[in-house]
Amino acid sequence: MEITKDEFLYKKGDKSNNFFFLLKGKIEILSESHMSDEFKFSKNVDEFEFFGIKSSIHDSRHDYAKAVTEKCWVLLIDKEFYEQIVKKTDRKSTRLNSSHL
Repeated sequence: MEITKDEFLYKKGDKSNNFFFLLKGKIEILSESHMSDEFKFSKNVDEFEFFGIKSSIHDSRHDYAKAVTEKCWVLLIDKEFYEQIVKKTDRKSTRLNSSHL
């Protein structure tokens, strides 16, 4: 998916059924400031980096992700699909390891 500068990919409280991989651009992760209505900087996400994994485990977002560069290309990874792949990979790995015994 493509997002443009200053566009939010997700906001606090959004449902979290996926996590992300940044293909191109730069994303800022922000949190709410307890002192004002503004955001405080948490961290940058650079190209070829995964993010939002921890929030996907808890099923809701606790921070904000905003595009910093003119265009960002983000790959959405469905949490359930990822878990299915991991399970299949584990089963194949187990079968391969037991065949070498």
